Amino acid sequence: IESRNNKLEMQSLNNKTLIEELDKLLERFRVPPE
Repeated sequence: IESRNNKLEMQSLNNKTLIEELDKLLERFRVPPE
């Protein structure tokens, strides 16, 4: 059970990182054209 829990934690961590990377990319696209 513990190892499974660790896997889940790692997965959520990876998801967080992925979401942050996506946010960065979106920010780049959202820059106002001035």
